[in-house]
Amino acid sequence: MKKNLLDWLKHGPFVYTPNHPKPFVISSMALSVVRKLGISSSTPDVSDLISDPFRELVVWPVYPEIAETLGLSGSYNFKLWEGHPLAVNKNIMDLEAYIAGCYESYSKYDRTDFSFSRLKDPRFENIHSISIRSETRSAANPYRNLPPVKFWSRSVANIPMNEVTPTARAKFTIASSESIAAAGSCFAQHISKELENRKLNFVRTDAELPAGVRKDIYDLGSIFSARFGNIYSSRQFLQLLQRAVNETGLNDLIWEDKNGNFLDGFRPRIVDGGFISREELIDDRIRHLAATRKAIRQADVFVFTLGMTEIWRSKTNGWVAPIAPGVVTSASVQEDFEYYNLSVSEVVSDFCEAVALLRDLKPNIKMIITVSPVPLAATYSDAHVLSATTYSKSVLRVAAQHIADSDMNIEYFPSYEIITGSFNRGTYFSDDLREVKDAGVNHVMRVFFDYFYANGNFLYIENQATKLRIFTRT
Repeated sequence: MKKNLLDWLKHGPFVYTPNHPKPFVISSMALSVVRKLGISSSTPDVSDLISDPFRELVVWPVYPEIAETLGLSGSYNFKLWEGHPLAVNKNIMDLEAYIAGCYESYSKYDRTDFSFSRLKDPRFENIHSISIRSETRSAANPYRNLPPVKFWSRSVANIPMNEVTPTARAKFTIASSESIAAAGSCFAQHISKELENRKLNFVRTDAELPAGVRKDIYDLGSIFSARFGNIYSSRQFLQLLQRAVNETGLNDLIWEDKNGNFLDGFRPRIVDGGFISREELIDDRIRHLAATRKAIRQADVFVFTLGMTEIWRSKTNGWVAPIAPGVVTSASVQEDFEYYNLSVSEVVSDFCEAVALLRDLKPNIKMIITVSPVPLAATYSDAHVLSATTYSKSVLRVAAQHIADSDMNIEYFPSYEIITGSFNRGTYFSDDLREVKDAGVNHVMRVFFDYFYANGNFLYIENQATKLRIFTRT
């Protein structure tokens, strides 16, 4: 319906009266109905091949004051059909004559009589017998009256790819005045830009660094709400919040690189070339954890994207690094770490603990969980990387559903399904089959803002020339 409406608006006025659409509207609606019924059709637009009976009836004008704001031409001229009670001398009437004629027509009726003569038409009496296909299913079939989104053919297979919207009804909406914080990977990296483009509020507490603090090469303080770096696992997320709330781990996971500089094991790539001293690194940690607490307290909604289940954890203290230490530092550091693959129950447990810590800082905060669609670049498990990716994403998807089902202020958002779903035939991935194309990101963002900001009830359209805002119920 949304795409249809946008297409109709390109033609200017698309109805003659509120209930008399033009042929191209009838044609597109008929095609939409056929698709939703699961009937494949290659029939093109037939609006130029059919008669236009509504044009011979009443045509209402678009008043100039309204038309001007839409970039259209308007008038006050009403067209009536031949034989219309008001069309005594002419079929075209101006606004004043039309209003006067209406009042004259109304004066012939008894004001106490609220009957509607058209309902006496035998066609209304028999409307219940009209069916577009024979009844073949039992009335007891529990699927019989479910909406189109419950059926693959109606909501996935037979609609345009970019219109697939795998959502139902959001538990909560986000007001335009509310602020969003984001962490994790993938989706969290795009949300800040989209919020700014839409003049909405994204929390940033770590973007403006004090004098003497070196900016990271990826500008993570602008991408995320604080300079988290990528947080791939539920355990990493939990430990970030434990460190932020309890101010622990300040002297842990400090590594030296081959040049003698110091790396923050919780954020190994936060500064290009590493820190000059342990003291500089610890000072940056203290400042970053304070920025993390501030971001949570400022946020009304926290978006977190789960990335993978494979982790590297310290044998000494259990802290988790976002990457295998041996990638950026010495073999001796790597020897202190062990590989581990999280289960569904462990991801759920980690996340529930993390939510409790979030609410220690902001009691009424709402959460949105997503799962990154980006496959694992490599696996340390015994499985093929494709199977390892499937396991990891499956665990995260199941865990996310468990978490969302248990809390009315936590919602799962299906960005993973939009990018990896078979309906898009892989076209949302680049040639490396990992990077997500802009078209995929745009699809995800469109669904996100329709879902949480409009709650699936209203479509928002803005005329770019006039900035006129139109809301229409979907």
